[in-house]
Order: sequence, then structure tokens, then C-alpha cells
Amino acid sequence: MFLLLFLSNQNNAMKRVHLFEIEDLNWFPSFIRNHMTDFLQFLSNKSKIYKPIVNLLIDKIKKSGKHQIIDLASGGGGSYLWLNTQLQEKIPGIKITLTDFYPNIIA
Repeated sequence: MFLLLFLSNQNNAMKRVHLFEIEDLNWFPSFIRNHMTDFLQFLSNKSKIYKPIVNLLIDKIKKSGKHQIIDLASGGGGSYLWLNTQLQEKIPGIKITLTDFYPNIIA
């Protein structure tokens, strides 16, 4: 849900406009935030959105020599339920650490 917008100026250079994630504001109702991250997790696991890059990810992890992924702004964990099974087959014992300002532990 991170919003980032690039606009073109007269020089054909890209100008960065940083927008915020409304659900990461402390006043945002947690029950809505949790429903949002639940839905994103469901959608990404069902659609297997990261399937096209699994082999590339496995290759890069092996080349790094570090069998660990630290995911920032994880929310409800995204597609790591599905992705973890794929990674464990090729890299047994890989450790995945999820982080978030407002983690959805239940998801």
C-alpha cells in the first residue's frame, strides 16, 4: 500500500513525490488495517503473485550466502505462506523475518 508517484518535468527528468501509507498512521483504525492486510495476504497467496520470480529469488539468496530474508513493511505477511514453502524446498532452513509498524499477527 506504499504510494510512490513519479512525475515528469520539463527536463524529462523524473521527479519523486513521496506519498504516505494511510494505514501506517497511528490514528488509523486497527480493525480496518487488519482487514486490508488480511485481504492482501489472501490475494497474494491465492494468485501466487511471486511465482514468476521464485527461481531468481532462490538464485540470489544462494549467491548471497545468507539464508535469511528480512521483509520490511510486511503487514500480514503477504505471500510468505506460499513463498516460504517454495523457498524451503530449495533452501532448507531459510529464515524469514517479517517487520511492520503495525503487524497483523493474526494474519
